[in-house]
Amino acid sequence: CLLGNFSAELAGQSELIRERLAKLYLDWSSDVAAVIAEAQADGSIATKLPASDIAAFLLDAYEGALLRARVEKSGRAFDRFMMVAFTRILV
Repeated sequence: CLLGNFSAELAGQSELIRERLAKLYLDWSSDVAAVIAEAQADGSIATKLPASDIAAFLLDAYEGALLRARVEKSGRAFDRFMMVAFTRILV
């Protein structure tokens, strides 16, 4: 993910870049939260947690899975993310 790469490489180099990356993550998380909130409203997803918390967690876990998949040169981390996200969290 381009945001993940920039975050790992550039966030510590420039306050302006760090702030812009933070805003991009916030926007991305807000978009995902809006979709989750819609699904919660129609009963497709449980309402035990706020949509914003679920969205932030999913994006954090997704970025971590991508990094680990690169290190391991394997799709296992991404497969685990998908399995947990869609069989335990988004239900």
